[in-house]
Amino acid sequence: MTIIFVTNQLDRLPLSVVIIALNEEQNIVRAITSASSWISEVLVYDSGSTDKTVDALMKLDLSAGVDVELKS
Repeated sequence: MTIIFVTNQLDRLPLSVVIIALNEEQNIVRAITSASSWISEVLVYDSGSTDKTVDALMKLDLSAGVDVELKS
């Protein structure tokens, strides 16, 4: 499952960050929040987490100007 966070703000770098996650419930929100403040796109590929990593991603409340897209 891939979850894509895309910002619509022009003041961010035209740069994508890819995160491959497996059971990162405790760390994923902090990592994405940090990266999304300065880049234009964050792609998270969840490689079969058995914890609540995907739930944490779906509940992530980023600042205005961020679109979230889920791909299977």
